[in-house]
Amino acid sequence: MEQRSRIWLRDIGIVTLIWAAFNLPLLLGIRVLPGDAVSEFYPMVYFNVHSIHQGLAPWWNPYIFSGYPQIADPQALLFSPLFMAWMLLRADPGSTWFVWAALLHLLMGGIAMQLLLSRFTHSRGRIGPLIGAAVFMAGGVAAGRMQHVPIICAYSYAPVILLALRYFVDRPGYLRGLMLGFCAGAMLTQPSQVALMMALLIAVYAAGLFWVNRGRLLAGSRRRCITGTMLAIVVAAAIALPQAAFTWAFMVVSNRPSQPLAQSQALDTSLDTRALWTYLSPNALHSLRGAYDGPAGDIESFLYIGAIPALLMFGLGSALKIRSDRRHIGFFAFAALLAALYSFGPNTPFYAWAYHWIPGVDKFRRPADAAFIMNLSAAVIVGISASYVDLASRRTILAMVAGAMVWLAVSSAMMAAPGHTWQVATIVAALIAAIALCSLTKRSSASRSAFWLLLILVADYRCFNLNGKFNQWHDNAKHFLAEPAAKALAGMLKQNGLPQRFESVDGGTIWKNNTVLLDLSATQGYGPLQLAIYNRYMGYYANSSDPRPNSPYNPDPSSKINQLLGVRYLVKQNQGSNDTRTEKRVFTGKDVNIYELVATYPRILTPSSAKILDVAQMPPSPAFSATDFLAETWLLPRTQTEAAQARELAASCTASANVLDASQTNISVDLHVTSTAPAWVVVSNLDAPGWRARANEAALPIFRANGMFQAICVPKGDSHVVMTFHPWLMVVDVLRSYSNTEADQLSLQPTAAANRRRHHPMHIEHQQLIAPAP
Repeated sequence: MEQRSRIWLRDIGIVTLIWAAFNLPLLLGIRVLPGDAVSEFYPMVYFNVHSIHQGLAPWWNPYIFSGYPQIADPQALLFSPLFMAWMLLRADPGSTWFVWAALLHLLMGGIAMQLLLSRFTHSRGRIGPLIGAAVFMAGGVAAGRMQHVPIICAYSYAPVILLALRYFVDRPGYLRGLMLGFCAGAMLTQPSQVALMMALLIAVYAAGLFWVNRGRLLAGSRRRCITGTMLAIVVAAAIALPQAAFTWAFMVVSNRPSQPLAQSQALDTSLDTRALWTYLSPNALHSLRGAYDGPAGDIESFLYIGAIPALLMFGLGSALKIRSDRRHIGFFAFAALLAALYSFGPNTPFYAWAYHWIPGVDKFRRPADAAFIMNLSAAVIVGISASYVDLASRRTILAMVAGAMVWLAVSSAMMAAPGHTWQVATIVAALIAAIALCSLTKRSSASRSAFWLLLILVADYRCFNLNGKFNQWHDNAKHFLAEPAAKALAGMLKQNGLPQRFESVDGGTIWKNNTVLLDLSATQGYGPLQLAIYNRYMGYYANSSDPRPNSPYNPDPSSKINQLLGVRYLVKQNQGSNDTRTEKRVFTGKDVNIYELVATYPRILTPSSAKILDVAQMPPSPAFSATDFLAETWLLPRTQTEAAQARELAASCTASANVLDASQTNISVDLHVTSTAPAWVVVSNLDAPGWRARANEAALPIFRANGMFQAICVPKGDSHVVMTFHPWLMVVDVLRSYSNTEADQLSLQPTAAANRRRHHPMHIEHQQLIAPAP
């Protein structure tokens, strides 16, 4: 037992060394993860950590998209236990610390894969589990999509859960059930498509494992098995439920409703048979060099697992002769086949069936996510097959290394394309294979063969999978913090009360979520989940680098809706733009200029009259733009009951309030208001479920005003008004919308009303099925 523990520790150490060799530039802080990792996810996680260390709740993020319920966005990783535990170790974590958190999850998954394969192969050979762990950590989309940190986290938990499941079935008990439940719950705190698919795969595997061991489990440990299983389910649900509930509630009122398959973006993010060529050649579709010419995107279609893992598949025939290995290979091969069919999206009938019959699939837009199942399955199959390769056979090893040398040389030669010179550094993997061939020709042994195979694999991945295209980029967050324009803007926006906002017109990705790092309140952001009401009035921010969105209410930066948001400054690229009648330049930088809008509204308005629309109507854009919002507000009731209440209040709420003091935190707005009679107060916070208002401890109804903002009618006299966001009340509000007895009174399109269970009133509204007022 002690010797086995030493072997396990040694192999875990080898996996750690492989992981470090894969990611050395990232671990040393020379580079950071590219794309979404630092531009989208890091600022959101930073907001969580910074808020918690300041004693503030990070439920609502006021700095991007003019405010949104960040607690409900799973990509903010707030409920990811190990990720947040690591991030909270520092009060002001940098992007490299964030990258370490992501990479440590991959290491965790790699170690679990190595231990799992050791159990599958009964420690038949050490090389198989090590190769399988390497493929899991950096093969295919594990490298190609390393920037998608929340998905990587969910992916990394899969082998941990499988390992915990094996331990539980071996000897059921409360502690093992608790660990199994924790791991499963931690994975499900990322309710992404990858987590959903991994959960389905693990559930089927668990059912098969229990069935195969049913005799032993029922005969000797039935009680411990049942109670341990129930404990695992309860723990997993307790960990995963909050994020799942908040995310569901947010999606209902977001820009991501269920769509008919024909209207979805699935075809644009699907793979096809061309992607399979990348199993053989990493640059087959010019994913690494040249003009990409494959399906979906270059990161989604990258499936290359390496020359050595592919050649080690020659042990598959021997593996299939063993019953237990045949079961595992068969299961994961079938899973890979279904995943491939799913990844092809609408190109196959299977995806259409899954889209309509598997709950949750219609919420996602990227069938190519199934490639993570394919890579997990490849790691298992390669790991088992490699264990049957005789490393002591000189002939076998020399043939394999020679084959790898040729394979890698050809792959390197293909790293040239029209308009792109040959990437010379990629020949290193072939050269290391040549050195290995010379060394093993002179003297070979099982341990020397294992060493050279692993070294060739590391070189292979460093030359292709992890050569910097998919896994490295410069630190945009650090660049933003050093940007003179950002520092200048922070000084301009610093003020008492509710801060004014700014809009980045064409500043690029760096001016999206990074604004959180300096507490800059922005109208824009970077993320797939946004409040649908915001999209309707502002236009949809589809991508961080897309042109400025617009709508009839927001045709340009000086629009009335921007003024109502309290937008004071604009960030534009430095292209010599001159002052105009609506804006004047107040800062000139190297890359961007800052302009101040001539006209804007304060964040808090005190109109003396209200114009009340009918339920399900929007204000006509010409009349909206012509409104003097200092004197008048538009109220948009959500239900007939609310419409009647608004009309009753409007008759008496006619005074003009005076706001003596105002302040805000992440989740609340605090006002000191005085008025000679009941009066309207309109706050430019986005109207979203979960907000509540109280004046002198008495509850006040919040009405939707001026399209997408919040309005309250304060009573006569002095009032201490507190408006607070409550996450669980957001869930309650959305649940109530399902049972709303006035649903039939809403002005809905017939097709939507007929499908109310799936598209309830709030959901329909956010699909823009509401007609403007005439």
